Amino acid sequence: MRRWAGLAAAALLVMPAATPVAAQGGLQARYAAAQAAFDAGRWQEAYDGFTAILPQLRGASASVVRARAGSAAVKAGNPQAAAPLIEAALPGLTGDERLLALVDLGGAREQLVEPDAARAAYAEAARQAGADLPPPVRLGLVRSTALSDPAFARATMDAGMAALEALYRDKPETMAQILALRGRIELNDGKPKEARDWFERALKAAGGLSRSQVSIPDVRIRGDLAIAAYLMGDQTGARRYLAYTGAGSLAEKGFDTGADTPLPNCLPGALEPDDMAIIELAIGGDGRVIGVDTVYASRKGQPAVAFARAARDWSWQPETAAKMPPWWRSAVRLEVRCVTGRAPGPGPGLFAADLAAWLAAKGVPPVRFEGAEAVTLPLLQAELAKREAAGGGLATLPVLLALGENRAATVRTQADAYERARDLALAQGAPEALAVFLRAQAVNMRQAVTKLTRMQWRFGARERVAQLEALVATLAGEGRLNNRGGAYALLLLGATQAAAGDEVAAGASFVRIVAMPDSAVPADDPMRQLALLQKANVAAATNRLEEAKALFSATGLSADQCALIDLRPAVRRAGGNASDFPHEAQQWGFEGVVRVAHDVDAEGRVTGTRTVMASPPLVFGPASERVVGRMRYDPVFRPDGGTGCAGLEQTVKFGIRGL
Repeated sequence: MRRWAGLAAAALLVMPAATPVAAQGGLQARYAAAQAAFDAGRWQEAYDGFTAILPQLRGASASVVRARAGSAAVKAGNPQAAAPLIEAALPGLTGDERLLALVDLGGAREQLVEPDAARAAYAEAARQAGADLPPPVRLGLVRSTALSDPAFARATMDAGMAALEALYRDKPETMAQILALRGRIELNDGKPKEARDWFERALKAAGGLSRSQVSIPDVRIRGDLAIAAYLMGDQTGARRYLAYTGAGSLAEKGFDTGADTPLPNCLPGALEPDDMAIIELAIGGDGRVIGVDTVYASRKGQPAVAFARAARDWSWQPETAAKMPPWWRSAVRLEVRCVTGRAPGPGPGLFAADLAAWLAAKGVPPVRFEGAEAVTLPLLQAELAKREAAGGGLATLPVLLALGENRAATVRTQADAYERARDLALAQGAPEALAVFLRAQAVNMRQAVTKLTRMQWRFGARERVAQLEALVATLAGEGRLNNRGGAYALLLLGATQAAAGDEVAAGASFVRIVAMPDSAVPADDPMRQLALLQKANVAAATNRLEEAKALFSATGLSADQCALIDLRPAVRRAGGNASDFPHEAQQWGFEGVVRVAHDVDAEGRVTGTRTVMASPPLVFGPASERVVGRMRYDPVFRPDGGTGCAGLEQTVKFGIRGL
């Protein structure tokens, strides 16, 4: 095992040695350049170099280069490209080349949050290696099973612990990570005391709490100790260890809960509301998640994987990510839970089919990019530039619309995209309803550009009302209001009037939608249903209950269906004050941000508060739930008096300067 002593401490993976390519002249030189980049750790350059020469290679040389390209992709954080390359290379590899490729394949599957597939790759490597498992194989097997099969992980780790300690006797930081991994097994097997003992050993190997300069592995070990202490009921110890991670200052350093961070839906029997996990993210400078790991899951099986798998496609706006120092965003820990599935309210999706049909009739190619919003944002920007260079015109419209809906883009970018889309659609003679929708959406997005404080919100809502009222008046004067686009404009206006506290004006806006003929807005159109629901809310708020019941009945929806599609009710009273800041968190200088899920009953009272995302973990959840629990919303009419609105979320931020 001595030949593995140079193992890279950060990844605990190995790099293959150089193997000549059976080619001459320029091809050999290009291979040598790619291999030099690989040896120097310039992973993207190595990947590009290896993949560029692959079409010219056959046989064993092709297999070796394909495996090298896959290995470079793993190390560059591109497991989607790595896995198929390595799998295609394996049949042509033998000996150490095959063993190293299997280790890289396991690493790629770990990055893709596919622990079962990672375990299979490491198990195949173990079969080839024999009884004397190389450290990357043994540790890969442990990592891929610690959350699902702790008994196997424990036995595998303990069988090689003496050899690992001998191998890394002179590498205390690497040994500290190995000891911490051993502690993770106990942590996720419901044995926090045993886990804490291992983490204490890891902390000692890393230099203890007295070190003034710490590395990311140090921070991880301290964070692990905080979790173990918390699970043991030692709140003071948990806060102490967490304070030494620096995680309590992430909010001050610019961390927020992200532009697009959907949590997995609760699924009975698979993912329950009480299931909790602590995950660790590495966030790239472009706002995409470049690495994710489950540190702790309250229940083995699906919960241990579901949260990390969901987080792989999360996005932050690049501007937000840039505010966080790279060192801090390389190891962000979050406490997460599942959410009850609630369909988003009405939006541009109501017109997606109509837009697609019109553009298809015009011969305009669609735009389809898969992946996180932060990943697709630069692709959309590049596609827009490409189509503009090719003549622009209507071909740019689907790209502009996609940019308008991309949540990793700034609100200003979204607003600019919608305004350009509006102008283009009008110039190209778009169907009236689509043109009116784009005019309304452009106004709506432009008004959202200005960020308002809580004190400014009511005045800002009145400003938005004025802008939307002007648009509605213009559309009516042009004779273009009586269509689905006009209904959308009135829906935006009514919702904004309600947010500004003018229920009478809001009711009048919704009445105008209801009065539209079925030929303009069909009876089962969500906008008509939403207008009826909102009108019922207004009627109920003024004690016209029989009228409210009739309006509700006219929607054709059940109470549960209404809770899924209804507009978010307006907040009438906030619930936070300075006394909500946890005393111990203040003492330690912690700041934090928490997302709280909740329902709203028919009277506007908050019910069912649950922390679903929190940074730092295990600190601000209960206080945030108390804050949200005291909020009051506008009443939401339901004939049975049941839940008015389900699956809402509020974000609560705790800062040293105030809640």
